[in-house]
This record gives sequence, structure tokens and C-alpha cells, in this order.
Amino acid sequence: MYGSLTRRFRFAYAPLALVAAVALGGCSDPTPDWLALEEATGTTYSRAVAERVDASQDLTPEGWATTPVPGLWITTLDIEGSNLANADLVPHTLRPTQGASPRALTWVPWTPALLAEGDFQPGTFTVVGGDLFLFDPEGAFHTQPLRYTATVGMAAPDRFVLGPTTSSGWLLGPGESVTVPLPAIDEPMDLFLSVWAYGNAKSGVRATWVVRADGKELHRAELDPTLVGQLDGQRLALELEGAQQLTFENQAQHAVLAIGSPRLVRRAWREAQAQTPDRRDLVLFIIDTFRADNLAISGGDPRWTPHLNAWAQKGLTYTQARATAPWTLPSHATMLTGMYPAQHGAISQKVGISRELWTVAEQMRAAGYRTAAITDGLYVSTLYGLDQGFEFFYEHDIGMDYGDTTLPSIQRLLAQDDGRPLFLFVQTYNVHTPYQVHPETIARFPELFDPGVPTSTWFWPYFQTRVDTVRAAPEKASDDRLLNTQLHSMYRGNVIDFDVSFDATLRAFEQAGMDNTVWVVTSDHGEAFGEHGELFHSHSVFEEEVHVPLILHGPGIPKGVRDQPVSLIDLAPTLTNLADIPSGADWTGRSWLSPEGPSAPFGAFANDNPGESDVVPFAVYVDAKKVIGELKAGAVQPDAYRAFDLTADPKEQAPRPLDENAAALRTHIETLLVPWLNPFAASRTLELSEMFSLKLDAMGYVEKARREMEKAAEK
Repeated sequence: MYGSLTRRFRFAYAPLALVAAVALGGCSDPTPDWLALEEATGTTYSRAVAERVDASQDLTPEGWATTPVPGLWITTLDIEGSNLANADLVPHTLRPTQGASPRALTWVPWTPALLAEGDFQPGTFTVVGGDLFLFDPEGAFHTQPLRYTATVGMAAPDRFVLGPTTSSGWLLGPGESVTVPLPAIDEPMDLFLSVWAYGNAKSGVRATWVVRADGKELHRAELDPTLVGQLDGQRLALELEGAQQLTFENQAQHAVLAIGSPRLVRRAWREAQAQTPDRRDLVLFIIDTFRADNLAISGGDPRWTPHLNAWAQKGLTYTQARATAPWTLPSHATMLTGMYPAQHGAISQKVGISRELWTVAEQMRAAGYRTAAITDGLYVSTLYGLDQGFEFFYEHDIGMDYGDTTLPSIQRLLAQDDGRPLFLFVQTYNVHTPYQVHPETIARFPELFDPGVPTSTWFWPYFQTRVDTVRAAPEKASDDRLLNTQLHSMYRGNVIDFDVSFDATLRAFEQAGMDNTVWVVTSDHGEAFGEHGELFHSHSVFEEEVHVPLILHGPGIPKGVRDQPVSLIDLAPTLTNLADIPSGADWTGRSWLSPEGPSAPFGAFANDNPGESDVVPFAVYVDAKKVIGELKAGAVQPDAYRAFDLTADPKEQAPRPLDENAAALRTHIETLLVPWLNPFAASRTLELSEMFSLKLDAMGYVEKARREMEKAAEK
């Protein structure tokens, strides 16, 4: 049964959002403080429904060049197709333009080993970095005219997906335009928008974009086309008195123009907002895979995270916080929807949250916040529906250094202040596998990184082989003490490196003058190193996988330490509490700062994943007592209960039978589980592309599922 399918009346809570919507509808009310242009009724745009955005290019025989690989030809593309995660989208097609029924050639995903392994077959092609490679040893294809078509993104009337960017706004192909009706405007306005020309800089042609009011040109600029860029913020001072409509044009011949989050803002209002001392911006910062004991207050070495430790001392730290799941997707979905994993349904790699659910970002946006997200993608992505409510949602590629990706993205975003308070969600995998530790850190911590072993020991490829060996015989994982210890050292090295990155993030906010920012810093789960016979995470609900740090910091936040058990089920209502707006009607938790206090009892679930065991461990926290049980096919297994006293046994080494009140406690737990396991809406089933699966594999997520499926088949 679904909890409520008819409850989803979406409303604009904030007067600002409501006034903007009315004004854009043609009302004669005074000019609102800001206008969301992409939401205007009567907008003239080429796409009335959500659809693919394609770009085509004719390839001539003269445009091909040879490569060192015999039979392999190369040509440069104006616009590269995206390797989109959505399998329903075909990112590349190539076919002859002549003949009665020209046969399409076969596209294969590019991988670093593709050319070296010689997997190309005649008539296959791949695309990488704006170059198209075609294996044509007999000359049957490149000697005739071909047409290449790229799927560069998806666009709806007010929202688009382009490469790593999801944003409110529009995609304009070469020569396309969008026209927006305006309300009566009688004072100076500033136009805020983000602009990106998606194309190949090798074409040598810059992309021109134009803004007009009633046909009169107000702005003309050029952009360098790029295949890997992100939306850059612009602020244009406009005189629009009496103007009836605003038009955006893409005059580029070889680029798609992305116009993100376009806003008209009253200049006087924006300047007044900048001087308002009680305007509080809000940041939710998730350090993926960050155990609680990385912090000194939770038992960590003070030298590991000196910046986080010092910063936490100025805020409010909860030392007994728990995630609701031990892996990324369900835990993040809980934080953004305010629901337990089974309630929101994102509990496997091939399931995304329903669009019927109401997220914390949607609540913030309805209340007049500028909502933005900067993530490292994969599970924390548009594919899984976690972009809901964010005007701007940017996903970096995995394996990149924080200082080259997340930090500059934050800096760009902070420079785009349009007067509204900001709700920013940041997520990073920089502590997650595959561990990559800076050489300076390895040299500085000989107690973690044994100087007596070869330097090559401390690189992930060396560990990958050993980890794969242990995975092939998981019953021996707990016996490989050296592997567990060295992996733990690599993990701590990642933590040490990230502490420096977090300090740089704080300094970026200081430099941007964001002194009134309220921060919530936590993690989605921890990491195991053989404490209970497992490596990494997603396996269990033991403390090493669900005990996470939790720090609140900023104006109005009391300083101190609280040892009461709390759950991230309460994160969403806490965020809206900090923003002084209502919580979502269907959210399960309540604010940690509410008069009633945090949710108690609460639970955590190691949700099943395709190919893994059909047994789902769960934990229920009742004060200092933790009871671990098992679900099988959704039913509680009555003989699987284990109880732990976390005060006396924080490492869960001495499971105890339930006490003389066992029957009452079991009944209490099973009563609690009923609403926690009740879905609120039908989740979305996904088909993962081969490229996306490769990325999951690189992060350590796919191989385990594949192995478990093979084991199940053997049985």
C-alpha cells in the first residue's frame, strides 16, 4: 500500500514566489521583487514537452585522418553527444546519407582500454573528447558522406539536462530563440542567468548569444564552446520600462546554448537584501563515507582533521548521530525527502525516487530560496531524482580532485547572489573508494603509512587486486588483518586530505562575504574495515557503517556538544526549521531543535540491492539500547534479534539476548516498523547504461552485486 497518492497539492508558500507567478501571468500588480522567467506562462519556446535535444553534422570523406592504429580513422566533431546515464537516450548515431536504406554504424562506449584491447569491429565507432573514431579497415564507410547525430541533452518547457548540469531554464540549438512575456516594469532590473555554449572549441568558431527587449538588442556576447564546462553566472543591468517581452537568441552555428535559472530582480531590492543582517543562507554539506570517529570529539586523532575539529568547537556537535542506511543512494534520498528508505523506495541501484515525493529543496524553493546542488554524481544525481527542487544541479565526474571540481564550482555559485537567500547542497566522494592519498600526507604520517614498505603500496591499484581476492572468498576477509589495517590507513589519509579541502571551502565563503551562513555538516554512512567481518559499506547496520558526524554551525546555533542519539531521518525538518519555514506534510521526522526534540526511537536499514542476499538487516535505537534484527521478504525474522548496550559496548562486540521484557520490546519494534516500511509512492525503475555501470564499478558498487548474482545462480 502506498502511504498517500492524493496528498500532493503543490503550493507556493512564500509571498515572493506567489507574487512572481501572478505578475508573470499578466496581472497589473506592482513589479515583484524577482521573476522566475522560465516559469512564465505564454513563453514561446520550441519545446512544449520534454524531449531529446539532438545536433547533427555532415561528415565528408575529406575530413577524416589516419591514426597509428591500422584501419582506425578520426575526425573532429562540432558537438559531441553526451554519455548520458539514461539508457532510453541513444547518445550517438552515424549513418551514410546516400543509398535507399543506409545502414547505421554501431556505436560502442569509449573506455581507456578500448583501442588497446582491439575490441573494435569493422563498422563500429566511438566518441571521446570531441573526436570520433571509426574502425573502417576496408574503407567501406569513411569514403562516403556520413551524418553524425548527437544527443546532447533533454529539455522541457522550463528545465533541461545537459551533460553534468540540470537546471531550470532552456536549451537553444543553433539559430533557436525563446521569448518571455513581461509584466509591467517601471524600475531598473538586473537579469541574472547562467550561460554555457556546449560545443567543440576545435571548431574555431565562438558562440554568440543575444538578449532583446521588444526586438531591441540589449546585450550581445561571445562564448568559447566547451564540452566539459559548466554554467557561468552573468548579471546584466537592464532598463525594461514599458517592455512587453524579452527574447534570448543563440546565433552560434556550432553550439547549443544553455540558459540556466534566468531571473529578473529589482535592483533596489537586491541591494537592500545585501544589507539585511538577518538573511541566513543555508548549506547542507555531505562528506560521503565519513565515519564519526574521524573527529577528535568522537575518538579520532586530533591531527587527522584539525580544521574540522576547530570549526566544530564553535558550533553544535551531535556525537551520537546515525544514518538511516549504510550506502549512498537510500541515505541521501532520506536526507532530501524526510522519509525512511522503504518509504521513498530508492533502495536499489535500479530505482529512483518518485516525482510525487516532496523534497526539502522543493520546500526551500517554494519559500523563496535560491536552491543549488553541487555533487559528485552517480547515486547523487538527476538519474535517481535527487535534483527535485534544485534550480541548479551540477554533477562532477568521479575521480577528480576536490580543488579542481567542487571548490571552484562553489566559488562560481557564490558569485551569483541575486538577493534571495541560498540553500546549497554539496556532496563529495573525496573520502570514498578508490582511495587516493597525497604523497605529502603519506610522508607526514609514518604511524599510518609504514615507511618500511614500498611507496607503491599506498596506491589504490595495488589494493584493488588484494581486495578482489578477498571478495572472492569473503569468509576470509576478517582474517586478512594487514589488508584491513592498510586499507584503514588509506581511508584515514583521504580524511586528512579532505580536511584541508574543507578549510578551503570555509575560506571561500568568507571571501564571498557569506558570514550569515548556517551549516549542517554530516555524512551519509561510514566505512567498515573488518570490525564485523566486512569491508567498506552497504552490508550491515553496525556502528562503523551508520555512525556519522553531525555538526551545526552558524548564527543562532548554540555552541556545545550533545550526546543524545539522533537520526538523519530528522535532517529535512531541521533544515526547514533553520530556514523558519514549515516542514513537508509527509516527512517522517521532526527537527532536532524542535521543542519536542528529535525522533526517538529511530531506525536504520541495510536495504537489499539486486543480486545480494534477500535478508535485510535493520537496527532500532531505543535510548542507549540498539536492537539489530532481520527482514526477509519484508517480514521480521523472530529469532534474529540481537541487543547491544552502546554505552557499555560501543563497538558492539558483546551481543546480548533481549531481557525479560523481550516480548513487549519485539512488539514495540514491529509496531514501529509498520509505517517505516510503508511506501509513500511508486518508485521509478531505471535502466542503467553501460557507461554508468562502469562508473559504479570504479567506485566499488557493481562488482559485489555481480558476484552475488553468480553465487545465487550456482545455488
